[in-house]
Amino acid sequence: GLKPALLAYPVSLPDELARVVLVDAITLLPGTLTVAAEGNTALVHVVDTDAAPLDDVRDLEERVGALFGRATEAAR
Repeated sequence: GLKPALLAYPVSLPDELARVVLVDAITLLPGTLTVAAEGNTALVHVVDTDAAPLDDVRDLEERVGALFGRATEAAR
């Protein structure tokens, strides 16, 4: 069965606009919804934790970082 959860995701993008784009785009990923974003943390509702949704969020963060010409902290 599904295993829904609220997960705190540590955003490593330094630019505020890039963070806003990321938290908005997370909602476009299947089975995810950004519930809140404050500082460098995004609270993400996921439909199924077994689907490894944060892996998709990390990949998305890398792409958003590249779009803004910035590497994430994790990629450095």
